Amino acid sequence: MKTELTTKNFKSKLAGLIKSAKSQRDNINAFILFGLKHYEEHGDSTYLTQVLNACVNVKSLPTITIKDFIKEHANLLWTKNKAGAFCFKKQGTEVKVTMPTVTWYNWKGGKHNATTPDMDVIGQAKSLLARIKKAGTHVKDVESAKKVEEALRSIVVA
Repeated sequence: MKTELTTKNFKSKLAGLIKSAKSQRDNINAFILFGLKHYEEHGDSTYLTQVLNACVNVKSLPTITIKDFIKEHANLLWTKNKAGAFCFKKQGTEVKVTMPTVTWYNWKGGKHNATTPDMDVIGQAKSLLARIKKAGTHVKDVESAKKVEEALRSIVVA
């Protein structure tokens, strides 16, 4: 039976959640390493397919990052088989595996590690510049618009 959250157990429940999540990501890493070793030794990607399918079913794991991590370390494609189910298939004739030196969650190639800017300043400046040019003289204050346009041009060009 699930314990209800209260002000008294909130911090301990949150600490437990964090510990569980960290344990889960380490377990996924161990499964990936096992699957890569098995693929390297036997040319069989079944275990890697099972790992990724499990991640898809969990929904809280960054499946695309995990898939890309596996593909980065083995010559595998993520594709549909004859039955229509997704699986890893060997790309080429030889089995090629490079064992990872970093965990999947610390891998710099992972999309979950990418930072996205809150605002693309140069893009916004270009957009505003285009709007001013399009408006031409149909603005409330033509002189101010010209000054803003000059300022934006110096930003966009720089």
